[in-house]
Amino acid sequence: PFIVADAVKKGVGGVAMFTSGFVETGEELGAQLQEKIVTAAREGGLPLVGPNCMGVYNRRLGVKFTNNQEQGEGGEISVISQSGTHGIAITVGAQHLGLPITRTISIGNAAVLNEADYLEYLRDDPDTSVIVMYLEGVRDGRRFAKLLREVTKVKPVIIWRGGRTKAGAKAAQSHTASLASDDAIWDALLRQAGAISADSLEEALDVLQCIVRLPRSSKRGLALIAMTGGQSVAITDQFEKGGFDVPELEQKSYDKL
Repeated sequence: PFIVADAVKKGVGGVAMFTSGFVETGEELGAQLQEKIVTAAREGGLPLVGPNCMGVYNRRLGVKFTNNQEQGEGGEISVISQSGTHGIAITVGAQHLGLPITRTISIGNAAVLNEADYLEYLRDDPDTSVIVMYLEGVRDGRRFAKLLREVTKVKPVIIWRGGRTKAGAKAAQSHTASLASDDAIWDALLRQAGAISADSLEEALDVLQCIVRLPRSSKRGLALIAMTGGQSVAITDQFEKGGFDVPELEQKSYDKL
């Protein structure tokens, strides 16, 4: 807390707090320390990222929190992650696929600035065209839902959510002090807001590739090509589960093929 108070006195423009040991510990002392940090930052008008986070990566400015993050021009994808490790994994994984990231924000406990604040910032960021999020919970559900509906109208948003199971929710509580919501509520929110749900790092990166590299379509109909009967069954099942239509071809299409 005294470091945050000193930063306010010095007129520092912002702070990224790496330190952990706050409310995520589940102990009263940790909660008290975080409350003091929040009070000092808010009263002093100090934007604070974290605590319990890796900080901010900005490709163009060369600001990074791991050596694997690239520097320079380019990139249209931004990442918001409650996990520092997942923030790195999404960033580096996308880079390996030839999809440079322009910004990554590791938000940790999100004590002062929360996920809705960062989403609002990226909504208006001219360098960001696509947003990927890893979330274990949200601090202000109503505001987040409202913003998500606004953002998805202009920029695709992919959300990989952790803490979906009982054990995972307990782990999320001790990781970033996130209170996981009911799966059905969360899935309904994403569906109504127009966000894209991902269940893993791999799926988030696959969806990201589709968004960036494939032409957009407003139609749900898909024609699928498979090598075997078993493959065609499995592929059709997966796409229909995902909300796509796999119509039966007309005879004239079969004749042409």
